[in-house]
Amino acid sequence: MSDFPTQAKPSLHPQAVHADSSPSGQIKVEGVLSASQANPSAEAKAKQKMNYNSPEAQARANKLGLVLSEMANLPLWVQQVIYTDLKSYLEKDAGIHRLSSISREDFLQLWKPTLSERGREALRTLSLNEHGDMVLLLDAVRHNDNVAMMCARYEWSLQNACHLFIAALRQQYIKPPHSKVLEASIRFLGDEIRIGEYLVFIGRVDQAQMELALQTQQYIESAMGERAKIADILIRLELLTPEDVESILFLKEESRKPFRLF
Repeated sequence: MSDFPTQAKPSLHPQAVHADSSPSGQIKVEGVLSASQANPSAEAKAKQKMNYNSPEAQARANKLGLVLSEMANLPLWVQQVIYTDLKSYLEKDAGIHRLSSISREDFLQLWKPTLSERGREALRTLSLNEHGDMVLLLDAVRHNDNVAMMCARYEWSLQNACHLFIAALRQQYIKPPHSKVLEASIRFLGDEIRIGEYLVFIGRVDQAQMELALQTQQYIESAMGERAKIADILIRLELLTPEDVESILFLKEESRKPFRLF
């Protein structure tokens, strides 16, 4: 059962929860506009020409497919070189080890969302001009793309995709992810939950430990008059290391980068 709230009436304006990075308190979803907000700008016109099968989108998707297939066809000894170099690069970040316990089926990048009946109806009725990226997202879901392929096809960042997933889940256009870890990744990278809630979702800290951290935070605030970040509290309590926090925040920062291949 998903924790994503739904609305009684269809609306394409998602409301954010804990969206600290958004000055307006709402998640910004590029291309999800009402008819009154849509304007015939050059960007909007470009979106009208873009669709799942457009030459530009297909070329981007083909690049990703080409890279993956070429790597799969390399001699084993070359694959071992690539694997060793990548492993060495990733291990420079000590926190990677603490996140690597997430199983392959819980990797957000490999998730293939499923359209709901309401999503199929939305694809038939929503205008690409007015609802832009939401239509592109639903079309990619219909074609069984995983998240990485969607981002490659449309040059989205992972964060852009998560904003759209949050909106689509609220509108029940797509079915909820099969695991809490996937849901947590979407909500954290999409600015809907904070790092403390994310850590509980993925099992890095348990609820009792988080309660202790919150109590400590409140004590520091009342006794010293300063607001300590929950991540810093968890480090003080030795429930996390600075490397853990740096790793998670680094991954979130990286999620803001659009997916562009050569």
